[in-house]
Amino acid sequence: MRHPFNKTILSVSTAAAMSLTSLASPAQSNLLEEIIVTAQKREQSLQEVPIAVTAIGNLELRDRGIRKIEDLPKLVPSIIMVELALSQNLGMRGVFSGENQGFEQSVGTYVDGVYRGRPLQARHPFLDVERVEALRGPQSLLFGKNSVAGALNIISAKPTEEFAADITASYSEFENGQDEKELIGVISGPLGDNVRGRLAARYLNSEGFMENSFLGEGEPSFEETQLRGVLEIDVTENLVATLKAEHATFDRKGFISETADEVPAAGGPFAGLTYAEILVALGQPVEILDNTQNFKNHSSGDSSDNEANEYVLTLNQQIGEHTLTSITAFSEYEYTDLLDSDFTAASVILLTSEEEFEQFSQEIRWTSPLYDRFNYIVGAYYDKSDFTFDDAIVVPLDSILAFLLEADIPGAGAAIAGTATPRTLEQDAETMAAFFQGTWNFSDRFRINGGLRYTYEEKDASRELNITTLDGEVPPGTPLTKILYSALFNINEHSLSDDRSDSNVLPTVVLEYDWNDDTLTYASWRKGTKSGGFDARSNNPPELGGTFDFDQEENDTFEIGLKTTIAGAAQLNLAAYYSNYKDMQVSVFDGVLGFNVQNAAEATIMGFELDGLWAVTSNLDLNASLALTDFEWDEYAGPCHVGRTPDAADGVNCDFEGSGNQFVPEWNGNIGFNYTRPVWTDYEIGVRANLYFSDEYFAAGNHDPSQIQDSYEELDATISFGPTDGQWRIAVIGKNLTDEAVVADAADTPLAASIFGAPSYLNLMKKPRSIVIQLSAAF
Repeated sequence: MRHPFNKTILSVSTAAAMSLTSLASPAQSNLLEEIIVTAQKREQSLQEVPIAVTAIGNLELRDRGIRKIEDLPKLVPSIIMVELALSQNLGMRGVFSGENQGFEQSVGTYVDGVYRGRPLQARHPFLDVERVEALRGPQSLLFGKNSVAGALNIISAKPTEEFAADITASYSEFENGQDEKELIGVISGPLGDNVRGRLAARYLNSEGFMENSFLGEGEPSFEETQLRGVLEIDVTENLVATLKAEHATFDRKGFISETADEVPAAGGPFAGLTYAEILVALGQPVEILDNTQNFKNHSSGDSSDNEANEYVLTLNQQIGEHTLTSITAFSEYEYTDLLDSDFTAASVILLTSEEEFEQFSQEIRWTSPLYDRFNYIVGAYYDKSDFTFDDAIVVPLDSILAFLLEADIPGAGAAIAGTATPRTLEQDAETMAAFFQGTWNFSDRFRINGGLRYTYEEKDASRELNITTLDGEVPPGTPLTKILYSALFNINEHSLSDDRSDSNVLPTVVLEYDWNDDTLTYASWRKGTKSGGFDARSNNPPELGGTFDFDQEENDTFEIGLKTTIAGAAQLNLAAYYSNYKDMQVSVFDGVLGFNVQNAAEATIMGFELDGLWAVTSNLDLNASLALTDFEWDEYAGPCHVGRTPDAADGVNCDFEGSGNQFVPEWNGNIGFNYTRPVWTDYEIGVRANLYFSDEYFAAGNHDPSQIQDSYEELDATISFGPTDGQWRIAVIGKNLTDEAVVADAADTPLAASIFGAPSYLNLMKKPRSIVIQLSAAF
């Protein structure tokens, strides 16, 4: 027997997710069914949760071909997800963490109650997910530290009481003819009188959507495998234990970058030549001359190999009307990356990096029933983690840097060729927290919802940087090699160690008022923090202008919201917010090659979010969402783009006060429909379309005006056919049917302007148009 606190939650999407796929059958009624979420650690109707929440059900993910977090922004306009060369940027409402392994993410990701805060963990594809809940704004009270901009609450599908199995196969083809294949299988059911099990597996093989003209291969090519097993046991009449084990590997060759927008050198020995023409003149491959935006690149090879494991034991004990929940988890991963960091076929510089991470966590919650006057959740949390991050800038033996240096200073090229700068950061962290959340019902209409979370965190770290040969030995040209690295690249050997601790009391206060049974309004104040830590990638110790430790950042967000259901057939949700961020953690350019993490920024963000869903008939529903994000730096000195004179106080960077943030359009949103119609007797055909639109935004972190992504629209559409009982289904999914070439991220091509005086730009591209054929069957 399943217990009330462990029941399967209806897998549906919210008004913001824009789908009725998992709602009532169109043949029954055009009335919307209740959507249940766990955004406040208990089962509640979406329309009763005083948070801006989007919940996307499992069928919505399948029908739209949404495989990972980076696909979510089309459905949740407030989300930012960009996969960068060295890390991932996951954000909400204009706020995200920078590209440094010392940073925690600004959006906390929680899978079955387990915190995944490292950047790499945002790479995990979705597998057999019941739903994804996107909670916008600080979620420190119940989800904890580092959810300063929001939280993603991801819930895996649970074992079923009856046997069930399904398989989904997808074949995708991109504009350049390269393809992608994915196979997902799930089997679930009883294993005994009191035991249920579920096994899910996924395999993906992709040739990529770009072409490497130098290597003659598609990029980025992927091979991904995932396997998850879940056991659910009725230990007693009132105790249910759930054990989950998950293993995954994600391997990638190549990257999503291409060089573009090159400008000829204005003077010097290479006057009139572009960066590509200069490299070819120096004997580098002719493929480098292809520097237009055409989904072709010519790097000499990039790769990323990742492996992750996670084990979770969840206990739910019913004690009277209360529920005691325990979540015990162990997570680990490791990865190795190789990056051609000049992003061309030329031999210039490489970057290697690898990381190993382990985390043990324990959460205990005591949850009251929903009493008429007062209900509450009280709990405690503990985690201990450690990670080691190694990276190195590598100057190959045949690097043109060494060639040019030798021509200018005899002996200097030989001293730097075949050398590297191995750097290691080791960090141990321990976190303890206690929290209380309560709801006081002063009347049938008015209540106060709030509480406190106390968190104490300790971190110990060390960082060491050396200058060596490619074999890790002392360079034969020492001390000249070290002098050259210091003079040319501002890189100096060092060895540092330190520890830090932070404690916080984070309050949340929410006022709620029900105007009637269908309309909720709320006003809230939420305080959030993001952990301080240690800079993993500074090239120098503090006494030589580098950085090591950095403080936590803080945020206060005020929000008012409206959630209403109209005649049972439509929903309209509104939220307006004001956020103030202090001591923001940013990477500040060191003037040569590196970046230093500092608490050097403050920002004010105001915004408005709207989402709506209307079941027009039993066959047709319409959806729309809109987000306005007014981001303004109050204080920030960042890297200058080519042609801009430094005007910050440090004389190296530029003042961004009053400007917006990278990746953040002022307006974006989507509009769409879902139409389902019975055909013949026992079959149905479905047509779904969604138009995503985005205002222009800065693609480059230095706000280079030549690298602004113009406003654009992307159309996705799905046509499906199958029996009404869902035994099988065939679908054709079109993604980016408008074939927009969208730049996700842009940056100066390393060394092009600084060494050769010929500006060149690196564009990280989103996927072009693709067509997916998807077959699924249930047993």
